[in-house]
Amino acid sequence: MAGAGKGTIITFAPELAKQPIVLTSEIAISASLMIDGGGAITVSGGTKTRIFRVTCKGEVVLRGLTLIDGNAVGEGVEGNGGAIRTGGHAGLVRVDRCTLRGNVARGEGDGGIWQGWRGCTMVTDYTFTATTVATTPRRVSAAAAPSPSITRAR
Repeated sequence: MAGAGKGTIITFAPELAKQPIVLTSEIAISASLMIDGGGAITVSGGTKTRIFRVTCKGEVVLRGLTLIDGNAVGEGVEGNGGAIRTGGHAGLVRVDRCTLRGNVARGEGDGGIWQGWRGCTMVTDYTFTATTVATTPRRVSAAAAPSPSITRAR
C-alpha cells in the first residue's frame, strides 16, 4: 500500500472479480485506509505468503473481501496470522463482511487473524472456515489474540 495516504479508499475494477488476486508477498498496511472488495474480490496468499500485515496506529477497514490460502511462515510470533497479522501497538482494524478460508499459521498463533499487543480488531458479519495452526494440528482456529482485543460485533 505504498503511497496510500491517510483516509485512502481502495476499490477494485469489476474484471478483477473473475479470479483470485494471488500475491507473491504480503501487503503491508502502515496508513489509515479502507480496502473495499464490494463482496466480489478474492485475495489469495497462494499458500506461500500472509495476505495482510497491518502496522498502522490509526484505523484500517477491510470490507467485502474473501481472503484465502494465506500462509504465515516464520518462527514464533512471526508465524502468526495467515490472512491478517497486526503488529504490536497497532490501532483499530475492522474486518467487515469478509470470508477467511484455508489460512495457515506456521508459528505459535492462529491462521485467520492474529492481533498484536495493545491493538484492537473488530470482526463483523464474517465467515471463517478451515483455518489451521500447523504446529498444533489439533487446533482449528479462526483468530487469536495475546490480549482480549479481538471483538465480534453485530
